[in-house]
Amino acid sequence: MVWTKTAWACFNVPQALRDLLCELSATKRAYNDCTMGSFRNTTIMNVTWHPDGSYFLRTQNNQVAWVFFTTTMQNAWNKMWSEAGSQQITDLAYVAIDPHALVSKTFALIKKQQQHADAPFVLHFANELVYFRLFTSDRQLQIKKTMPSGNFRWAVSKFSGRPHQDIWELELKKGEKVKVWREEGQGWYLVEHKKGMGYCHCAWLELVFRREGYPRVAWNRFTHCIGHMMLSAPIKEFPSIPVGKCAVGCGSGLCVHNLEVVLRGSGKYSVEFLKKERLMWHPDRFAQFCLPEFAELLCAEAAQVFKLYGVLLEQEMGKAGGA
Repeated sequence: MVWTKTAWACFNVPQALRDLLCELSATKRAYNDCTMGSFRNTTIMNVTWHPDGSYFLRTQNNQVAWVFFTTTMQNAWNKMWSEAGSQQITDLAYVAIDPHALVSKTFALIKKQQQHADAPFVLHFANELVYFRLFTSDRQLQIKKTMPSGNFRWAVSKFSGRPHQDIWELELKKGEKVKVWREEGQGWYLVEHKKGMGYCHCAWLELVFRREGYPRVAWNRFTHCIGHMMLSAPIKEFPSIPVGKCAVGCGSGLCVHNLEVVLRGSGKYSVEFLKKERLMWHPDRFAQFCLPEFAELLCAEAAQVFKLYGVLLEQEMGKAGGA
């Protein structure tokens, strides 16, 4: 997308954004898949988009239009306007969406800085925490939190203090026992001790996985996640599969080791069980749960899960003598 004064040209942007640019223009034409035009007495102040169809456009005369295809970004936008004070679009400074991310979950929403105050903003990177500062009188960086529910795991702190001295990190003492409620992505966990709740990196924690009943609890969470996905179909976001940190050390996220722990919690772990459960993640079948415009991206992620099942299946068949 390029523009100068009233003239503009675009290529390979979302169709809805292209149509809007044409609607705002006095003249327009297409040439070799490139669309060009000239605005009616205005120009672009801020434009950003993602291949999944999300976009934001603001003109010099404060005509604003947007479509956000992920719940994460839509909720962040709503929260910024409901809690950041002024409701005037003229107080908006900038909107950015990362067009190279898998989906439009990496973004920044920034309002103008007021005198003697920090600018309100919401910032999110895919698979990480949502960072926000919505009250101009509050100079502290806040983290989006929801009250945890369900089961937790115990962990022991390896060190004292905070990894980076950020206020949203929970200050711990070496050897202190804490509750780990859930994984937040990129190795970060929501944890709790006697003084309250906060975040801690997995490098600072020794997770206790051998808690009685943990595999069964993990399996119940897993099946609940899959059931919710099926009831919500067609989906436009890949389900967040609830797994614990890999005990072998693969890092955060889903790997063959923590998937095996979860599946063994079913009490039915076998070659036949793995074959049956793997079918859910075959790209051709998974596509039926997806909105057509998101199917390609989501099925690519499902294919990775399908491959992990395949590794476990080969291992189990080897133990059974190749049966």
